[in-house]
Amino acid sequence: MQSAIVHIIIVGLLFLGSLHLLVTSAGIKYSIGTRYAREIAILTGMAGIYLSSQRDFYLPFLGSAVYPYNLVKTTIPKDAHLKVVIHCDTDATKVVYWGANEGAVPFKDPQSAYKDTPNVGVAEVSDGSALLEFMCPQRYNVRGKLLDRHIHYRMVHDNGMLGPVKTLKVNC
Repeated sequence: MQSAIVHIIIVGLLFLGSLHLLVTSAGIKYSIGTRYAREIAILTGMAGIYLSSQRDFYLPFLGSAVYPYNLVKTTIPKDAHLKVVIHCDTDATKVVYWGANEGAVPFKDPQSAYKDTPNVGVAEVSDGSALLEFMCPQRYNVRGKLLDRHIHYRMVHDNGMLGPVKTLKVNC
């Protein structure tokens, strides 16, 4: 809730700064605008920097999402041989997770790393934690950078919302 309020304030500052820029660019004079032009510009710049540093601002699909809860069934990858316990939000009921395919050499890109991957599962949350069972995900390149081995996951909340995508580095 607190982050939503901060986001609203930041977006409001950007709106006011943009409105100020439009009004002053049009040559319209107003008393607050001339007295506080520098402060408005600084606050607008700070708000822009803050938003540009937030992953979900550029990649909103990685944030929270609505998903039909009844479609999320508990599953474990057939050849899972690694296990990790994660701590979950208090209202989480399940965790959906996925990792890249196993392989002998790193994949050239995410598309080939995740193509037809059986390395997916859904774990039940019990006493605030979930046991994720998976195969060792191979490394892959993104824009020339070789990423460490990792799995992605989202918590399924009791209100039907999926939490944001999170990433967990794994050693295997």
